[in-house]
Amino acid sequence: MTDKTFTILVAEDDNFQRMALLDILTLCDYNAIPVENGIQALEQLKNENNEFDLVLLDLYMPEMDGFEVLARMQEDERLSQVPIVVMSSMESNDIISNCLKMGAMNYLVKPIRIQQCKALVGFIKSKTPNSKKAEEEQGLGRFETLHELGTGAAGIVHLVRNKVTGEKFALKTMSMAAMNKKDKESAESEVEFLRVITGPTIIKFYESFVEN
Repeated sequence: MTDKTFTILVAEDDNFQRMALLDILTLCDYNAIPVENGIQALEQLKNENNEFDLVLLDLYMPEMDGFEVLARMQEDERLSQVPIVVMSSMESNDIISNCLKMGAMNYLVKPIRIQQCKALVGFIKSKTPNSKKAEEEQGLGRFETLHELGTGAAGIVHLVRNKVTGEKFALKTMSMAAMNKKDKESAESEVEFLRVITGPTIIKFYESFVEN
C-alpha cells in the first residue's frame, strides 16, 4: 500500500471488534497496536518510545471513554499532532459534530470496512509538521480559481482546480454577515456533519468553514 509501514493505535474495548480491526489493518499493511480502554491508550501515547501515525479511537469504552482521550490529546502539544479517527456504532449528528470540533479528523460508523481502513493513510499524510509550506498546501490554498460559475442569494459559485492533481470542483462561498447567532451555529453543525458523509449525489465536500 505504501513504502512506509504506518503504526496505528487501536483503542477498542470489544474483543471481537478489536481482533477484526487488527486483521483488517494488517491486511492493509499497517502496524496495529491494540489497547482496551482510554487509560491504556494514553499510556501508550505518552510513552516517548512509541511513535504512532494515527489513533483509531472507539468512543464508548470503560475506565476512560474516547471523548476524554480526545480532550487529553488536544491539551498535549505533542499528542495534538497525532491524527485521530473516531469510531462508534452511534450515528447521531450531534455526536459526530462534537467529535470533529474536539479534534477528530473523521468519524467512522461501525462495522469498519476494509476500504475505510485503506483510506486512513490519507489522514496520516495530511497531518504534516507545522510550516508555512504545509499550511499553504492545506485548505483552500490548494486550489486556484478559474472563473465564476454563477451567483445567487445564497452565495457565489466558482470553478476551481487543485494545483497538484488538476482536479476541478465547484466551490460555493456563502456570506455569514446576514446570519444570526443561531443560524451560524446551525450552519457550523451541518458543515461538520457533511465532512463525514458520502453519497451518490455528493461529489466532494471540502472541510472549510470560514466566517465572513
